Amino acid sequence: MKTIVMVLLGTLLLLSGCSPDVFIDVKGPEAERPLPIAGIKNSFKKVIPNKHYDYWALMQNGTYGKQEVLYRWGHATAKRGFLAKSNGAGIDIISFNGNYIFAMAANKPHYFYNAEQFAEFLGTIDNVDEALILAACHGFKPDNKLHADTFYHRDTTYVLRLTDVNFVNKLYTDEVVEVTVTKNGFIKTRSVWQRKADPNRFK
Repeated sequence: MKTIVMVLLGTLLLLSGCSPDVFIDVKGPEAERPLPIAGIKNSFKKVIPNKHYDYWALMQNGTYGKQEVLYRWGHATAKRGFLAKSNGAGIDIISFNGNYIFAMAANKPHYFYNAEQFAEFLGTIDNVDEALILAACHGFKPDNKLHADTFYHRDTTYVLRLTDVNFVNKLYTDEVVEVTVTKNGFIKTRSVWQRKADPNRFK
């Protein structure tokens, strides 16, 4: 019966001209319903690193080499004189200037600059916040204007509805993507729909 209802709902969406940009689940369990995502920056508050660090911080490259702390865990005295440094390296998670993680463990500094290193820092995906961060490391971001800011949880897998902005033939294209993130950090994507983006969005 549920299958019949879902097919009818899908048919109504097509007939009404609505974009298939929402999850359809009629009477599924709570874990299968779309839920809002708070935002990538806030997600770092829920991070459980793969190993113990005495101190770690999400950093952002600023102008003139200035390094800005967006979020930190642990006491600053654990840095023991070591400074966060990027040499211009970083990954676009929150800022186009680049973000990275500076951490301290056993009096030694650790730096995480790219998607592979962020995945190493996160280790097992413990919650949807870590799933969102890992997806963002690969260029997938929330966008509430496109209804691409939801997720659902099934067993040990998170399925997120996010966007990917591409630049092809001098034109920006918004693509809504279903990103599946498993507990071990494996990512699989499925394109939902795409459209030409506002050419002035990055000006």
